[in-house]
Amino acid sequence: MFKPSKFLERMTIEQKNCPRCGSGSVRLKGYVSSSMGYVRQLQCKSCGYRFRSEYCRRWRASTLPRDLLELYQGRSLNNLLKDLIRRGIRVSRVTLYNEIKRRASKVPSWRNFLYDERLRSRWTGIMGIDTTNVRILREDYVYLHVVDVPSRIPLAYELLPRETANLIKSVLLEIKEAGYQPRLIIADLAPELLSASKEVFPHTQIQACLYHLIRWLNEQLPTKGHSPVEKHRRTKIKILVAALATDQKERSDIIESLLQIDLDPMEAWVVLEFNERLKAGYYKTLTELAEIGCPIKFCYNNVCERAMGFIKELCARMRNFKSLENAQHYINYFWYSNISQILQRPPSSVGAHWDHKDLAKQILELMPRGLKDLVDMMEISQMIKLPVNGIREMAHALSLLTTTRYAFSKYYLKRFCEKLLKKQPSTLKQASAVTGLDTQTLAELLPELGFKLRFKTLDASNIEIIYPSA
Repeated sequence: MFKPSKFLERMTIEQKNCPRCGSGSVRLKGYVSSSMGYVRQLQCKSCGYRFRSEYCRRWRASTLPRDLLELYQGRSLNNLLKDLIRRGIRVSRVTLYNEIKRRASKVPSWRNFLYDERLRSRWTGIMGIDTTNVRILREDYVYLHVVDVPSRIPLAYELLPRETANLIKSVLLEIKEAGYQPRLIIADLAPELLSASKEVFPHTQIQACLYHLIRWLNEQLPTKGHSPVEKHRRTKIKILVAALATDQKERSDIIESLLQIDLDPMEAWVVLEFNERLKAGYYKTLTELAEIGCPIKFCYNNVCERAMGFIKELCARMRNFKSLENAQHYINYFWYSNISQILQRPPSSVGAHWDHKDLAKQILELMPRGLKDLVDMMEISQMIKLPVNGIREMAHALSLLTTTRYAFSKYYLKRFCEKLLKKQPSTLKQASAVTGLDTQTLAELLPELGFKLRFKTLDASNIEIIYPSA
């Protein structure tokens, strides 16, 4: 085997730099076989990387695109590797994986952004907080998301081993030490979130999320497959209007009217439980929200819900995260890119002005999100003292189908049509028994959905229904 002289070897070491870190501090590390025979192998003293002395071309990873992390977001490593090969970039799977990890580890975390003056100047003081489960290596972890709701600037996005008040408290303490002092916290009523929020921010009021209120009402008072459908629907609407009451007097009147009507045991328990939450101060009136400086539209924590949905989708597309450290790095880059887009938008303004039109609009907007049902516009009109025509115009603006009395969500109409096509009642009277709607409402609604009516008598209940052909 040919071995070069000591002088040539010393010249080789002096002229070579590490192709990984660029360091000039290298040493001899034996020989390796290649197509050219045996060649000298060198090793970097700084990073430990081994390379051949026969050539010192740039490291393969340096040929990878600069937006490598952006290309990797939401896809598997194999798909990214195939895409790079189609571009003419040939690199091994291990090299690609190591380079992704190296670049992701250099992305700043939420702790760095807490002291970024560009973001601090946009803080509004209305904080949203929520958690969700994420599965990593067959183990369940908790993803905690804290956000400044109006500006949509994330304050913290951390993976926790479990959902405990102490772990959540440690994250909130870092946010507080950075100088963030919320005037209102939007959260669901999870005991761990409430305990940590009250301990870190004892003088800040907590507003329960209206989205979680609607989800709780749907779980406790279902309107699908149950006989008291109309009764449960009215109870849910009254509770929602009570949560968004103008003042305490209006709220008390609504609660009293609920307690006076004939409620089934489940409805009675829901009303009493909701009343206990009101006494604890978790649902502010519109007057109280105006004093705090928070509009109604920020009273449901949809910003956190959407953010957690993004993380779950990211995890699913990447076929689950392979390690806790890498998962946190990828989440850091995901929000790093989102924060860059937030900084390009103009700052959001927070106004506390409200009126009854805003209240009606909030109820109609929440309906397709959580109620998935119909809303009695006349009942809402009587509660909030707003003309029915004004509520109907808002429903049309939200692409809701309306009749004289009701506004219907798309989810409800889909279920409605499925039920009709399955049972196929021949008259409006029979259809009323199937759907629970009165004949007048059915006479207005069915033509809008493509059904035809045949008038044989003056009695509306005996009007025949003609179904559309398949």
